[in-house]
Amino acid sequence: MTSATLTVAPARPFARWQGWIGSVISAVLFAGVLWRLRSAGWDRTVALIPPGIGFWAALLAFYFTLPVGEWWIYRRLWHLPARGLAPLLRKRISNDILFGYSGEVYFYLWARAQTQLTQAPFGAVKDVNVTSALVAAAVTLAMVAAATPWVAALDLGGFAQPLLWSSVTLASASLAIVVFGKRVFSLPRSELLSISAIHLVRLLATTLLLALVWHLALPTVALSTWLLLATARMLIGRLPLIPNSDLVFATLTGVLVGPHNPIGDLLATTTLLGLCLHVGVLIVLAGVDIVRARMARA
Repeated sequence: MTSATLTVAPARPFARWQGWIGSVISAVLFAGVLWRLRSAGWDRTVALIPPGIGFWAALLAFYFTLPVGEWWIYRRLWHLPARGLAPLLRKRISNDILFGYSGEVYFYLWARAQTQLTQAPFGAVKDVNVTSALVAAAVTLAMVAAATPWVAALDLGGFAQPLLWSSVTLASASLAIVVFGKRVFSLPRSELLSISAIHLVRLLATTLLLALVWHLALPTVALSTWLLLATARMLIGRLPLIPNSDLVFATLTGVLVGPHNPIGDLLATTTLLGLCLHVGVLIVLAGVDIVRARMARA
């Protein structure tokens, strides 16, 4: 474990404007979520939510597994306290609402403003994200291999070739990272292995929890269908050669399950509920920030 320790108490000249930037980012994220929710189909959403707390427990566990897993990693690297979970939640929401890796930029700026480190945080943030991408690529390729018997039986039309070449690109990029690892990474190998193990546990947990959410809502759907959907979701979400991942995933879902199928409505419902969770988290974080600001002035 590295000896760098994170001290959350602001101690740098730009800590004050960093707080203002955090507030502005939260406001932008909140506006973005509300914009996404403007045309939500609430009737269909409510109809697909099963009774009982099992569905909600699985959905909440799925939502918080990613930021908690990242907090675990930075706890190892920087001794990050529990309050460090807040910027990681904003990081997750930023990546979902704005654009990919916007959350990483925000978290790096937060870490740079908040920490007293023996080394710059850029190397650690970079290594955490590269190992995350590498582990995700390996798991995605494994799921693609496992789903091959079902995928081969489908007529994917014009999507078959982009998916094939995208899979090759994903494998090639992962191999390049492994080969040139000494030039890419800053952290020692033992730390990278520990971080990768946490990424793997987190990724498997989120995949299983999402499948559980789907199963609790539609328990009659075959396991092979969930495998195909989970594989398509992971593959399309990580490939550079797909121009519109949401559109492609929606189209593939129609190919996999057929038209007028409740699975399509369920996927839209889980996306909508995720946006609602974003709203709730942002409100809670804003409330916590207000309370802390008042306590600091007292």
